Formats: sequence, structure tokens, C-alpha cells
Amino acid sequence: MSTTISSQTQLLAFLSDTDLTEGVLVNDIFVDLSVFTAANMKKLICSDGYSMIKIGEIIPGYLQSKGNVTDGGFPVGAPVTKDMESGPFDEELVPTEEPSLFPNTAPLIDANIVAGDKTEELRLVGSFWSDWGGDIFDDWGYFYIYDTITRKYYFPIIDPINEADGVLTTQVFNAFGRTFTMIQGYPVEGIFKIDITVSDSLPFRFGAYGNMGSDSDEVVEFKQYSYTLSGYDLTLYYNMHAEEGDESEILYTYVIPRMAVENSAQPYNMYDDGTDMSLVTKAITTGLILYFAKTNDVIEWVVNDLELID
Repeated sequence: MSTTISSQTQLLAFLSDTDLTEGVLVNDIFVDLSVFTAANMKKLICSDGYSMIKIGEIIPGYLQSKGNVTDGGFPVGAPVTKDMESGPFDEELVPTEEPSLFPNTAPLIDANIVAGDKTEELRLVGSFWSDWGGDIFDDWGYFYIYDTITRKYYFPIIDPINEADGVLTTQVFNAFGRTFTMIQGYPVEGIFKIDITVSDSLPFRFGAYGNMGSDSDEVVEFKQYSYTLSGYDLTLYYNMHAEEGDESEILYTYVIPRMAVENSAQPYNMYDDGTDMSLVTKAITTGLILYFAKTNDVIEWVVNDLELID
């Protein structure tokens, strides 16, 4: 019988148990080379064709936002039309018609969406941006949490919305028998931050999707940026989604898992069908920080907002 392995702790336990002969990786796992010996090598299978073991220096600790609300001398985003609202999850995009936008997950359908701490009438309601000014979006967001154990979805409703720059709000959500804490808002002009943590160490995914302003003329680039915190070399993975030939209709998305070792490879996937775009993280633990920036690449501001803690 195969053993499911979704964390570093489970992998180490698997390698040390001589009675276990086959393991199935369901997440990317980063470990030090020293954990592998001739005596404990086992048969490991990637369940989704993407998971792998990364071997190298383990970066200890966690990444967190400093909570900066000034530019700090770094470029920030372009002025935003703050037009977030809430509405039914399939108002613009019916996910069942675009399964390629939601890979390696249960179908995003009514039956797989839980109410959590919301009323039943709000169970299918999510938060999204209408446009952001300059046709960045045509209703995009519908932010969701996906529980990898129950294979269910939950739409946190962001509230309050469209607050002034520098105003960040802490919200607490309960779903899947788990407690999530989110800090959200615009720390500075043109940058929206979602900083989410969970009260346990179990995996989850975070995603967003919808219709983009760049209909069939999009340019997509997967980017990365090397930086150093507390003497450790890290890589920040982010994404650019733009209208071809347009210097302002550009969305930058920065994805940073809070557990430092989970930043050893690209922690998200982005799927685009020419009209709709879906961005979803890989399974992560502890939490993550996302920054969405309009028009300008604000990577230096983002890195300046991060710190490494024990």
C-alpha cells in the first residue's frame, strides 16, 4: 500500500520506516541531502506529474510582511480605481466549462463549495475587482481557499473594501474546521496585499480567477527575482499579465509562501485561455503573502516589505 506524502515531516517519517516501501508525493518537498542514505531510499511517485523533492540548503524560519505603508523610496503601483465588489462565483465565468483553469483539484462547482462561517445565502459569493481602471480586469478575483484534504472550496468575502491607501484590515474566517486570518488592503498606491495565515500546519491552496481586460491579446511572463534576507539567498516568483502593446494595462502578481522552504520553486501556476485567467498556488502550509500591482513592477518594494523570522 502506498503512503501519501504531503510535507517534509511525512517524508522524513517515511524514509525512516523500513516497513514502508512506496510513497506518493502530492506536494513539492524541500529537504537536505543528508536525509537520504543507501539504507532508506524508497520508491517515490509523483501523483500529479509535477511534484518533486528538492535537495539543497534548507532555509529556516518564516517570511512575513513588515506591514510597510510608505513607498520607502521604491516604485509603487499606478493609481487604481478601487472597485472591488462581491457577487456569485460564476457570474462571469462558469469554472466547469474551463477545467484546464483548475488543475489537480476537485471541480469548482456548487456541490464542492462550503459556507464555512457564512450564511447559506452567501456560500457562493466571492469578492472581485470590476476593472481597476484602465481595463486591467473584466471582473477578476473571486478569491478562494481550497482545502486539499476535504477537496472543498471556500470564498472569503473581503470586507471592508476599497479603503484608502495605508489602511489594512484583519479578518478571521472559519471553514473546513480550520481558522484562517487575513490581512488585506492597499498598503500604498497601486498595490493590494493579501496576507493569509492558518492556525494549523495542514496544506491548503489559495486561488483567484475571472475575466481579464486583455481579451485574446495578452502577454504572460513568469518572472523570478533573487534577493537575500538574514544572510540566506531566496527567490521571489511572480507573474506579469498584460495587454499586448499596452504600457499601462499590466497586472503583476507576487506570490510568497510564509514558510521559507516553500519558496524553493515556483509556488503557483497561472492558466490563461485567451480571455479568462486563473492563478492558484501549489499546496502550502502556514500561509502566504500575495501582492497585486497595477502597471508597474514593484518587486523592490515587495522585497523591502519582507523579513525572515524564526
